[in-house]
Amino acid sequence: MLPNDGVISVTITTPASEGVEPPTSQVAAITNVYPVLPPDPTPDGGGGDGGAMPATGLDGSSASLHAALGALLLLAGAVLIRRRRGDLVGRELSPQE
Repeated sequence: MLPNDGVISVTITTPASEGVEPPTSQVAAITNVYPVLPPDPTPDGGGGDGGAMPATGLDGSSASLHAALGALLLLAGAVLIRRRRGDLVGRELSPQE
């Protein structure tokens, strides 16, 4: 607990304005000052509470699994496209086909 029941004294010094004697000090009382903290992430990352992937609700291992499956599908698609293009490039079509 802070001294003075949570009231913090702050000294504010203002610059001199033209032709006027500046005040030596001003006192302001600031109460109920709390730090703004991010929400605590949950281990599973679900529920939109600041966890690992709140948009999908996946935890780290599930997200890694889905990413690996996606990469394998992309690789398989690239292999199939390359095979198909390879078959068509080296092959000459006769008029009978």
